[in-house]
Amino acid sequence: MVLERKKATERKLQEIVSLHQLVSENSRDVIVVADFDGNRSFVSAAARVWGWKPEDVIAFTGLQLVHPDDLHKAKAAVGDYVPAATAPWLSAVSERLMESISGWKQPCD
Repeated sequence: MVLERKKATERKLQEIVSLHQLVSENSRDVIVVADFDGNRSFVSAAARVWGWKPEDVIAFTGLQLVHPDDLHKAKAAVGDYVPAATAPWLSAVSERLMESISGWKQPCD
């Protein structure tokens, strides 16, 4: 019985991993996973639309890529979320972001 539960849990975990890969590899939106200090652990391949390699975006912390004039709006959006012990949080911040080569760019709505 314990072995059956373990196998069922492993199957469910594999389904979640597969879904995560499918979404993150095919989304046109940049997906960033970060802790509450702004340290990034994952950036989706869509970062390339902005001229960045995902691994380069991981090196930035906090809101360093947000245009200075939009920082107050981005901080307010992120500040609306409070850490929860058991639930993840999501934030959609659509402000001007720094493009790798040509400066600032407004995300498409």
